[in-house]
Order: sequence, then structure tokens, then C-alpha cells
Amino acid sequence: MKPSIPSAFALIAFLALVTGATVTKPPVPKTNALKSLPRAVSAGVVGQQVNVLLSWDYPSAAELSPDLVFRVYSSLNPTDSASWTLLTNTASTSIVIPMVPSSRYFRVGTYSVFWDLESPPSPEVSTPPAPRGDSTLTIRRAP
Repeated sequence: MKPSIPSAFALIAFLALVTGATVTKPPVPKTNALKSLPRAVSAGVVGQQVNVLLSWDYPSAAELSPDLVFRVYSSLNPTDSASWTLLTNTASTSIVIPMVPSSRYFRVGTYSVFWDLESPPSPEVSTPPAPRGDSTLTIRRAP
């Protein structure tokens, strides 16, 4: 059985205590910023599920460690703080989100397992709305 991150850190701290080794605490997570996310590309039938790639840069790649987890949040209404829901956690700086094409907002926070602390969220980004299917089509004879 693979140990979880918190139990792995507890084991390291215990071994350091027994052996007299020094354990340094990882840095407090910094606010990460999402950079130029690709927009959702709607191909096919409206309502059909597509994949959207979210990617971001962490301020210092040298500070990335197993202790840091990126929490991906989503909302349909970015002004309502209660509407932001946690979609997933990931250790990488990109993730593919399957979704039905719609206008949807995303943001990411960096969480430190060691510190049990989350950074302020990144600025939100959004997918464009899906194309509308309620256009009025008319036909008439051309001159």
C-alpha cells in the first residue's frame, strides 16, 4: 500500500527525530497565477462533452515538492463566493477537465500538506459560452 503524503511526512519527521537528522520545512505556498489558458474549443454537437486544458506556472519550479497540491475550483457565477466548488486536486501544473461546452470559470489555489495552508486563489479564467442554437432562420427569394 502506497503511503499518503501526510503519513509520508510523519514518517520522515519520526525518522529524523530518531536519527537526529535535521528536517527543513518546505516554503509557505505562494499565490500562483494562471497564465493565458487556452479557451474551450467546441467541436461537434452542442451538449457533447469536450476536454478543456488548464495550465499554470508556479512562481518557482525549484520549490515544487510532493508537499504541494494544486486545487482546481470551478464556478458558473464567479461573483458568488459560495458557488466555487473544488473539482480536483493535482500535483502537476496542468489538468484536462472534461465538460459540456458552456461558460464556466476556473481558478487554482496552491495547498501545502505540511503547513495545512492554502494560498489565495489565482485570478479566474473562463471558457467562452457555447454557440447558441436558437437563431431565427428565414428564407426568401433573392432578386
